[in-house]
Amino acid sequence: MELHPLHKVPEYLEACVDLLNKQWPRSREARLNSLAKSNDDFPQSLVLIHSAARQLVGHARLCPMPQYPTYCLIESVIIEPTMRNCGRGRFLMDSCEQFAAQRGYCYMYLSTRECQGFYTRCGYKCCGPLLTVGSSGMLFNDERVKFLLAKSAQQQQQQKCVAKVRTIRGAPCSGPGPIPFTMQCKISVIPCLPVCMVKRISEDDA
Repeated sequence: MELHPLHKVPEYLEACVDLLNKQWPRSREARLNSLAKSNDDFPQSLVLIHSAARQLVGHARLCPMPQYPTYCLIESVIIEPTMRNCGRGRFLMDSCEQFAAQRGYCYMYLSTRECQGFYTRCGYKCCGPLLTVGSSGMLFNDERVKFLLAKSAQQQQQQKCVAKVRTIRGAPCSGPGPIPFTMQCKISVIPCLPVCMVKRISEDDA
């Protein structure tokens, strides 16, 4: 298997759109626009290709983190469903880490909702959330925008739960007849937040 920047092998663009939309559905136009941002300076969409069959196996995107120059964000990690559970996911992660380390990054950062076990096996450890802007990272070099993003992230952290008011209607368990009643109760809802994880991929962080 071989890892290639998507913009260097554009013949796999359509297959990449289909693969990503299996997991994260969105319009074809929006997906093509997102993948078109791949470039030599990052963000980069990387595709894993089966060398013999010339078939798309997986995808991952590496993005800069302007607030943390030695950190690289990896996102949109996916393996073709029919090719999973054969070590290809681990191979994709290892290849992406090597790719990023060769370009001066020392840490790989990610967030996940469902795959914490897989990333733990790949050597990642849980960490606190960091400010990320994904594939639009290069648009946020302006110091004023950085400040606004940091402030927004801080406000989001403070809102760890949301109180909702729910109306419950029913009747008493005993009595001469069904006397309807209405009451309101507050229910604290804790959002399903992603788990943030990080891995050191290079020692050269001087």
